[in-house]
Amino acid sequence: MINTCIFCKKEFKFLAYPSAIKRGRGKYCSSICSNRDRNLKSKNLLSINVSCEICNKSFLVKPSRYKRCKPRFCSKICFAKKIVKICEICNKKYQVQRWNIDSKQCSKVCHNKATSILFSGSGSHTWKGGITPQRVIDRNTPQIRKWKRDVFKRDRFTCVLCGKHGGYLIADHYPFPFYKYIDKRTELSNGRTLCTNCNAIKTYKDKEWAYA
Repeated sequence: MINTCIFCKKEFKFLAYPSAIKRGRGKYCSSICSNRDRNLKSKNLLSINVSCEICNKSFLVKPSRYKRCKPRFCSKICFAKKIVKICEICNKKYQVQRWNIDSKQCSKVCHNKATSILFSGSGSHTWKGGITPQRVIDRNTPQIRKWKRDVFKRDRFTCVLCGKHGGYLIADHYPFPFYKYIDKRTELSNGRTLCTNCNAIKTYKDKEWAYA
């Protein structure tokens, strides 16, 4: 008897008793096709249909795997696909992996800025109700700190009066004093590098700031 395999559609010769045919024999050309068809049917019947979060493609997973981790992606390509977000500090677009979806800053620099903003002022654990004098606040702004660094780099960390290099140095506002000329506080030309001794002489003995 010549039959057609219901799995691979290949014709094959089948020799069996009529009773064997009634029991369902003679449907497959080999045990390989029989096992493949049986596995495919069991997979379709027992598997759970899940939709991919990225491409919305449906795929089948085993119940044990669904119970263990609840799959969300159909392939490694969809799993590795990144999300585009906007940095809350510099408003720059950046990409993150899906497990870092709570990220709010694009880099360590922006993260440090956000942390500084969050824990400054009333957000700090050392906040005492704003008792810091205004003159101290004015002398420790980011603009003044940057101005000090630029003055030190320009003078190569050397006192312009006595020539002392390194050590504890002071960025002095000269010739326009800090307290009197607000608009010239961050001008690089209005600054000089002094050591502690020269600064004490110019500030307390000569009192240059009083004659500006």
